[in-house]
Amino acid sequence: MALVIEALFSFGLLVGAVWAVSLWRSAAHDRAVAAEAQEQAEREAALESALATPGRRLHCMNCDHRFTGPLPESGCPNCHLATLIVPDDSRQTENHVVNGRSME
Repeated sequence: MALVIEALFSFGLLVGAVWAVSLWRSAAHDRAVAAEAQEQAEREAALESALATPGRRLHCMNCDHRFTGPLPESGCPNCHLATLIVPDDSRQTENHVVNGRSME
């Protein structure tokens, strides 16, 4: 009888340990998801700020048109699509032409 009680106690400890580990992993996953959501919100806010900055060069990925900011409500001046507009920071040319004007 003592062997059965000892086996049940050991099984209970094992189940409790598995439960505690799964609870810890769930909490760690929740923290990681919350941190990723916060980082995504910060990236979106930075993009919105960049698109609203006057004089900043913007690039429409749809029609490959480059223009100066801020982004109009209608979107790209050429194709009127607002979802594929990104800051044109990847261009590192000395003499870049935007809307017919040289941007130095």
